[in-house]
Amino acid sequence: MSLEQLTDSAREIIMTLAANNASFIPASPTDEPPLETEPADPDKIKDDSYFGDDNICETYEPVDRFRPILNIPVGSPIRRSEDHVFRYFLDGSLRTYYWGDVAISTASYPVLVSETAVSILKRNEEGRLYPCRSDHQLLAIFPFTSGVLRDALENRPLGMITPVFLESEPDPRRDLRTILAAKARERLHALEANAAANLAGRADGEWLIIDGDIRQNIFLRLKNVIGLAKSFSWKPVIKVANSQFHFNLPRVIQRLRENERTPVLRKKSGDYPSLAFWYLRFWPIDRVDNYMQGVVKVEAVMEGQWDEEKAALVSRLSRALIAEKAPVIYPERRWHSHIYPIYQAETHVKETLFSPQVMRQILFARGGFNLSAQ
Repeated sequence: MSLEQLTDSAREIIMTLAANNASFIPASPTDEPPLETEPADPDKIKDDSYFGDDNICETYEPVDRFRPILNIPVGSPIRRSEDHVFRYFLDGSLRTYYWGDVAISTASYPVLVSETAVSILKRNEEGRLYPCRSDHQLLAIFPFTSGVLRDALENRPLGMITPVFLESEPDPRRDLRTILAAKARERLHALEANAAANLAGRADGEWLIIDGDIRQNIFLRLKNVIGLAKSFSWKPVIKVANSQFHFNLPRVIQRLRENERTPVLRKKSGDYPSLAFWYLRFWPIDRVDNYMQGVVKVEAVMEGQWDEEKAALVSRLSRALIAEKAPVIYPERRWHSHIYPIYQAETHVKETLFSPQVMRQILFARGGFNLSAQ
């Protein structure tokens, strides 16, 4: 997509608003920086929400119900030269800008523009990573759930920027810009899911690692996929199956030593009964700032009863992940829970985004963008 096409698309959206008696008040890139600050830890916030109503996680993997042991050694790392388990690595990124406000009658509503992108890297036999898929979208996010403006924006060709709307009326007690920013992150997850589902050339048995959780139905239908979360909720309570033992997650993680994992767990209730997960320690506690660091959460689809095949798979995946912790990306943030190929995917996807300076030129160009000049 060219800058001229993007500028024309932005102008077309504003002209459509004007044609339907809506005043557009552009944000000022000098009074208020257009780049929205993302939540400090969006992955943890999302995971907190998932465990908000019911945080009981039952052991799926058998554990002694009289003397439960919740730290399980995974064994020696599996190197790529021995067993090349993980071949594909996916990460997504977004930047969200406050574009301005739409004034209708006596009310006004914020509008955000979000740029979302996804990159998938493939690793060859020599260990070299190269991009095999990149997806990119620009979205104008409006708070309208119905009405004339939504109909006008949906039914008119608007070029390279796609209008997006809320499906239900937002909670009036919440900040509307925050709600729209959450919609942008939701669309990013949809873009990630589509990229993973339509990844051409992935052979049977080649594993894909997705940065973050895989709690979407489209992910759960894919074979040989794991979610690897650098950050996660601390709310889960682990219940040992067929017993009265309950342990809060921080207590269990505090006892994990390097190259140890928790038993495989399942959320006792929820929308994803086939989703299993476990926590794996990469680094010893004395190498990080606190005992909750140096640990990753691994998610995978596991259906049916626990058996030896599932036990072997968890061991293989865990040992392969331990090998992936090197090379270390210190002093980058969260170096202790990163793996290098995901870091490379993250770096690549961010390079596909337009710079904030370019987006300012597209969204806040003088002439034609201020309705008073039309």
